[in-house]
Amino acid sequence: MQVTRPEKKWKAGVLGATGVVGQRLVQVLGDHPWFDLTEVAASERSSGRTYAEAVSWHLDAPIPRSARNLVVKGLDPSLDCDFVLSALDSSVAGSAEEDFARAGYPVVSNSRNHRMDPDVPLLIPEVNATHLDAIPAQQKNRGYDTGFIVTNPNCSTAGLVLVLKPLARCLRPREDLRRHSSSHLRRRLPRRSRDGYPGQRHPFHQRRRRKNGA
Repeated sequence: MQVTRPEKKWKAGVLGATGVVGQRLVQVLGDHPWFDLTEVAASERSSGRTYAEAVSWHLDAPIPRSARNLVVKGLDPSLDCDFVLSALDSSVAGSAEEDFARAGYPVVSNSRNHRMDPDVPLLIPEVNATHLDAIPAQQKNRGYDTGFIVTNPNCSTAGLVLVLKPLARCLRPREDLRRHSSSHLRRRLPRRSRDGYPGQRHPFHQRRRRKNGA
């Protein structure tokens, strides 16, 4: 399928650009058909240096040429971009994302802070794009003008829901499907946390270790 390039690219900024998640966003935006990466922002210890100087790059692919010489900015909502993608740590993401939304920026967040806010869409576009209809209510509730916050779900949840959506559409509102899918989501066991610590072992491995006397 051929992707049509728009006449005008949208200017994108990345908050938390020096972290691992931020690096992935920078990589994806490096040569994107719809977006130009124009701003990278991070903590004060990184601001003022070029992105290539400030980042400890962990990805296999090299830093995109379009990002190497961008000067890292602080978290002041005065960036030259049409919207921001947030990969900020949860210790700072909540207030920083609100500041950007209040200043008129659409904020698409990978952080957990606003995921459970009742007026913030928790979005998987292939599943619940209509939840974007909540944005006007959010703007009214919070006094935002053109800005808003949209979040994505936990990574394991996103993968499961993409599979459950067509099943739910085929089977329609069967109570047992809703009950079982909810139970499955609650039992998710991510192998590793975002902080790099080992996740819970799968029950199969736990039973096997007990059987072997470990």
